[in-house]
Amino acid sequence: MMNRKRVYLGGITLMALIWLFSFLTRKDALWAGQAMTWSALVMLAVALAGLVVKDGMEKS
Repeated sequence: MMNRKRVYLGGITLMALIWLFSFLTRKDALWAGQAMTWSALVMLAVALAGLVVKDGMEKS
């Protein structure tokens, strides 16, 4: 349970840092929000791929 909490906090922190960096470099909140959204989707895809690979390895 503790690991899951650390992953959530790490993901939220990473998205906040991406948004902050994007906002500070472009000064455009909409663009920064889009960058954060796409990065969140990429992180979600990587997490799902990891679950699929882990599940496949456990079954074999």
